[in-house]
Amino acid sequence: MSREFIKIVEKELAEMAKELGFKKKKTFFVRQVNEYLSYILVFSIATQQIKGHVLVCPQIGVCYKEINNMIEKMTEYSYFSTIQLALGYVMPVENWFDFDFVEGQDNSHALEALKANIITYGYPFVSKLSTLEGLLAYYEIDKRDDNGFKYEHLPIIYYMLGDKAKAMKIIEDKIAENKRQCMNDSVTTSEWEDDISETSSVQVRQYDKEYEEFAERFKQLPEKYSPDDWK
Repeated sequence: MSREFIKIVEKELAEMAKELGFKKKKTFFVRQVNEYLSYILVFSIATQQIKGHVLVCPQIGVCYKEINNMIEKMTEYSYFSTIQLALGYVMPVENWFDFDFVEGQDNSHALEALKANIITYGYPFVSKLSTLEGLLAYYEIDKRDDNGFKYEHLPIIYYMLGDKAKAMKIIEDKIAENKRQCMNDSVTTSEWEDDISETSSVQVRQYDKEYEEFAERFKQLPEKYSPDDWK
């Protein structure tokens, strides 16, 4: 596959994103909603799976400036999105879905289909996440944890909603769960299970240590949330 074709696809995706109100920032696209909230659009591109084909999987999500700033200051992890999901998971297929661009062919149909699915399925998804209550529903009702930060995000969201006590309860319950998991992983019945358990247990202990550090930093937050503290 020629590098020129890949560049053509990338250019067409960038132009489409611009039509939808997104501006390019590094390797992703941003649509500012307000001072604190942005929509995020990312194109995952695969060029090696099928000869002559560029497979594009769009990912869409939201970025809450204050939440990301809190995560960075309390965990030292930095991300450009708060929640981000492959578009196929909010489409009727409910799975990873690639839009296929074929070298030497007219790909306008693929581009239009991609754009239409972002509008039809991606926009309602990010719209639901555009309030703190919507984020809570995503984690607590839909039971999602796609980004691995559910138990950092949940207490932060409750804190922002004015319920630090609820936030601390979530943290304490998660720490207790981590400890139980670590103890369960230490109970094995064979050498093979022993090896697997030891690896798992180390991972749990490492996460437990990091999460307890997050918990200690969270405890130090003022009782009342102020947006000005996290701009």
